Amino acid sequence: METHSKDYIIDGFFALLKEHDFYAIDVTKICKKAGVSRATFYRLFQSKEDIIKAYFARSELEFLLTRGPITPFSSIKEFIYSCFEKLAKEKDNLLALYHQNLIHYLFASLNEGVERDFAEHGVLTFILRKTVMAASSLLPFARPPIPKRLSRSTSPL
Repeated sequence: METHSKDYIIDGFFALLKEHDFYAIDVTKICKKAGVSRATFYRLFQSKEDIIKAYFARSELEFLLTRGPITPFSSIKEFIYSCFEKLAKEKDNLLALYHQNLIHYLFASLNEGVERDFAEHGVLTFILRKTVMAASSLLPFARPPIPKRLSRSTSPL
């Protein structure tokens, strides 16, 4: 039941994040959207930031469960393709984070994964995850937004 409540809170938070400013979202709104009590929320999370971190942990676990373990015989091409498929699946939530200037949580999560993989599994998974990090930094939502004064619509050219 705890896993379900955690998922409801994560999903409810991201639904709110797509509609409201991050700072306008409070625990009461999250609990109402998720259908859980405040006590349940505080038993599982200490802050909204913890929800974002739990989202990335859940996302990584889902990826590893569907992808399978990475071995020296894994195809790097298949792995990177799988990563981009996962990013495409998570696009709406990642864009919500980007529009709220919270995309740094993605890179923090990837960095934590790199450190953990290197410590636990050695060089291969470290190299693979670093490759994914480099590739994800090329995605449109990972780029800083163009300031309004420099956007194409207001450009004198």
